[in-house]
Amino acid sequence: MSSLRVAVIGAYGRMGSTTCDAIDADPDLDLVARIGEDDRLDAVVDAGTTVAVEFTTPATVRDNVVWLLQHGVHAVVGTSGLSDDGLAELRKAAEGTTPVWTLEDYCANTSVC
Repeated sequence: MSSLRVAVIGAYGRMGSTTCDAIDADPDLDLVARIGEDDRLDAVVDAGTTVAVEFTTPATVRDNVVWLLQHGVHAVVGTSGLSDDGLAELRKAAEGTTPVWTLEDYCANTSVC
C-alpha cells in the first residue's frame, strides 16, 4: 500500500509545524510539501499531493481551499476563527468537487494518534 501524500499549508506556524511532525512520524503518511506564507501553492500540485492540511488564517483560508479544489486536492481545514458565513462559503465552494473536511475545534473533533 502506498503512503498518502500530504502537504501542510501554514507549515511554519505552531499548529502547522506540530501537524508536520505528526505526519512525519506516521509510516502511512508522506509529507511532500511544507508551504509557508511566502511559498507558492503550485508546490502542492508539483509534489503530487493527495490531501492538504490548511492551517493559515481566516483571511486566506477561503482562497487557498478554492485553489486546492480547482486543482483536485482534498482539503482538511484546521484554521480557526472562521465565521458561519466563512464556513458556508467553503461548503459552497466544495459542492460537486473534491471533499473538504473542516474542523472548528480540533480538541473536540479529532485526535492525532
